[in-house]
Amino acid sequence: MVTAFGKHLPLKSADQSYKDGYAYRLAETYLLRAEDYLGAGDKEKAAADINILRERANVKPVKSV
Repeated sequence: MVTAFGKHLPLKSADQSYKDGYAYRLAETYLLRAEDYLGAGDKEKAAADINILRERANVKPVKSV
């Protein structure tokens, strides 16, 4: 169920925990990919993935890792 403002409302408590788990997996995916980029020596792409998460957390972006 979605409100007029686009907020998802859980129908059951299980729906809410699924929604939280999905957000966690997305962040973990960005971190894993940033780690791969860093291992390959591509610091710019690693920083870009980390900055996606930092933007969601409303903190300043990193310039390089």
